[in-house]
Amino acid sequence: EITKGINYELSSDGTYYVVTGIEDDKDNGTNIYIEEEYNGLPVKEIAEEAFRFSQMHSIYLPNSITKIGKGAFRSSYDLENVILGENVDEIGSEAFYDCDNLKSIKLSNRLKKIGDNAFYSCYSLESITIPNSVVELGMNVFTYCTKLKEVILSNQLSEIPNSCFLNCRSLQSINI
Repeated sequence: EITKGINYELSSDGTYYVVTGIEDDKDNGTNIYIEEEYNGLPVKEIAEEAFRFSQMHSIYLPNSITKIGKGAFRSSYDLENVILGENVDEIGSEAFYDCDNLKSIKLSNRLKKIGDNAFYSCYSLESITIPNSVVELGMNVFTYCTKLKEVILSNQLSEIPNSCFLNCRSLQSINI
């Protein structure tokens, strides 16, 4: 069921909508479902800091979403599960920064770029698979993911950036 209370803003070119947040107290301990269309137009982006400090437990993004903005879910301490739609091609810098309880995230097979610090201090994340579509990882992407044990990296990466896995004390394997 689509979550009520989601805020949308029309894009500058008027061809799609951007999710800008949620009404107060509509996200407490809930699972959030974003709709694919709003007022007859696709919903394509999650705005910068749209859900910062949210109290949601899970979020399900539809296939219409292509971009997650900078800090979109930053410091959403209760967020545990994220399922991205099939067309997300960019995760912005600090998108999931400091999401202490994030345990699982399913990434899109069309994802191309993961920005700097995207999963910084996601202490509860234990494993992640970066699809082969990813060609760019930012700096410090997994820094302080202290429970991260297993990483499967895209075979399309030409480099692993500085401090990508800094202080990932539990890391046992990286497969490319």
